[in-house]
Amino acid sequence: MRRLFIFSLLYTFLTLSSVCFAQDEQQPADPDQEIEYEISVTADRLEEPVKEKTDSVTIITREDIEQQQWRYVVDALREVPGLTVVRSGSPGKTTSLFLRGGNSEQVLVLIDGVQINDPFFGGVAIEEVTTDNVERIEIVRGPQSPLYGSDAMSGTINIISRKGEVGTQASASFEGGSFETFREKAGILGSSGRASYSLAYSRQDSQGQFENDEFRQNNFSGNTNFAFSDTTELSVNARVHDSHTGIPFSFADVVSPLRNQDTQLTVIGTSLRHSEGEFVNLKTHFSFTHFDFLFDDPDDVFFGFSEHTSRTFQAGLQNDFQVSENDTVTVGYEFEQQGIDAHDNNGPIPDLNDFDTTIHAIYAQNKWESARWILTAGLRFDHHNTFGDTVNPRIAVAYRLENDWKIRASFGTAFRAPTAGDLAFPFFGNPDLDPEESKSWELGVDHYWNETAVFSVSYFRNDYENLISFDENFVAANVAEAKSQGLELSGSARHDHWNFTASYTFLDTEDEIENHQLFRRPRHSGSVRVGYETGKWGASFHVLAVGERLEQDFSTFPAENVLNPGYAKVDLAGNYRVNSWLKLHGRIENLLDKEYSEALTFPALGIGAYGGVEFGF
Repeated sequence: MRRLFIFSLLYTFLTLSSVCFAQDEQQPADPDQEIEYEISVTADRLEEPVKEKTDSVTIITREDIEQQQWRYVVDALREVPGLTVVRSGSPGKTTSLFLRGGNSEQVLVLIDGVQINDPFFGGVAIEEVTTDNVERIEIVRGPQSPLYGSDAMSGTINIISRKGEVGTQASASFEGGSFETFREKAGILGSSGRASYSLAYSRQDSQGQFENDEFRQNNFSGNTNFAFSDTTELSVNARVHDSHTGIPFSFADVVSPLRNQDTQLTVIGTSLRHSEGEFVNLKTHFSFTHFDFLFDDPDDVFFGFSEHTSRTFQAGLQNDFQVSENDTVTVGYEFEQQGIDAHDNNGPIPDLNDFDTTIHAIYAQNKWESARWILTAGLRFDHHNTFGDTVNPRIAVAYRLENDWKIRASFGTAFRAPTAGDLAFPFFGNPDLDPEESKSWELGVDHYWNETAVFSVSYFRNDYENLISFDENFVAANVAEAKSQGLELSGSARHDHWNFTASYTFLDTEDEIENHQLFRRPRHSGSVRVGYETGKWGASFHVLAVGERLEQDFSTFPAENVLNPGYAKVDLAGNYRVNSWLKLHGRIENLLDKEYSEALTFPALGIGAYGGVEFGF
């Protein structure tokens, strides 16, 4: 019955789409629509236009997400220059982010400013995070430790929730398609008086492409804001992602019919803002992140069970002083506490359960602007209860030429403190580890055309020291050094009904100990997206191209270094608004049915067709 419904839905969608060409003049778009969301709150920790930033910043808007029908944040991140997404097979499987050649643990990921990196091993369960209730995604490339501390070595990703608009809007949608995929969603957002809110719930089920390849997930997200006055506002944000994932392969191509994992990510944050003149622009925040991970494989009697719960509490205070019209000084304090509970086949793991991390940090930044110059200088001091004191500076300068050209340059250092797993995981952990460190610099040029188009090019270089890897005894040690350098090009434009986005990255990496490229980092990658919107109907064409990557083939012993072939994937998406309360949408992913693996030996999905209906009230 479900499949019959899907095919009927897709047929209806295609039929109505063919009719819409005759109706696209009914609601013409603004012929010179500006590029939306030129405001960034992540770079410099200041809310201001991207044109006034000295960083490399990419902003993915709500309009981008809806046009391409991206259901998960990782799908949207694939077109970001300098960022490589590697998923181990079907949706829901472990996913890594490599930004400018850095390791996945060296990317700081935030939801509404709340850190979600897992203190157990430092990575992020980014495959869990949906685009439900997401207003925009800000990606700041380059070292951000001078403002954000540990884990922000190669960059920061901030996922920002939607805020309620005037009145009340409710919506419900249903979608179905290939691989027995079904998705239901309901949401409401609005405002009344001084209060605004947005709430969303969604459920997704997919059987995947193999036996034991299923993925089931429930998601809840909420955001509320209350303005006590024109100068004081309270915000509360919450997200819960609860999922079950089948793991059809244990390693390489070894079948695992019963192996599975359950995860739950809970993020709660609250912030209070108060502004009173030029010298009081105060922001306080408190947050709590809770991550549960359960792995189970009844066929493995030795290593078939592991479970851990990690908790992170953060509190902070920041004030922006407007020293003069062109000079802003930012100072702040942050406190962070992490805790771990871990079990395996043998019961509790004492060294991990006794592990407790506390971090105190202060930071300061001065940003000065004139008609031509932008100068930013910042410094952060972190006191870690295990590793002592760390100081990381950053300085950046930009010069604005005539006709909206901007030249920018920056230099900064960054660090990543070893996690509980690095220090105390059985047989692997090493309590004598030092933090990973990096030095990075960048040179870039941006050009804007009448707020309707922007082009950017950046050259960067990162040098990493004390990288944590296995030593000859297969124990964690600071034995690795690496460097990465590359060129990023990106552009976007809007005109009439059309919008266009393109990016290209050349990345040169080297493991300076083993003298080879870093694993899973392609030398060449890029994407092109073309969209057409009239208000009545819309369509989007997207091409993602990723070059060959060096990987380790664990199907042999010892593991061999091999090249994972490159690939190009084509996606199509379209929508048609029947009336003010009914909208149809559909998409085809991997249109050419390309066979490829983002992670070696873990096949990505083949061609898939999906369609659905959305009701708005």
